[in-house]
Amino acid sequence: MAFRSFRFATGVFLEGLVVASILYSLPFMVQPIQTGLEALPKSLQEASYTLGRSRRVTFFRVLLPNIKPALLTGAVLSFGIPSANSGWC
Repeated sequence: MAFRSFRFATGVFLEGLVVASILYSLPFMVQPIQTGLEALPKSLQEASYTLGRSRRVTFFRVLLPNIKPALLTGAVLSFGIPSANSGWC
């Protein structure tokens, strides 16, 4: 991999830090998205299915645009909390 050349003095590879950061910040992203999806009325999804849309089209065209605030909240939390804990901010 290209990251092999970026070895730190402690022997930790960069990809290990990236994976650890993703695993650490994943709950901060999942919780707002889950709450946003649960807050949507089921009638939106049912109406899309009634109109003959597939599950994929329903997700990308109906559900995803309606949870943009939850996505933004999750992105801010998943970046902000780990960076504040590590001293970047």
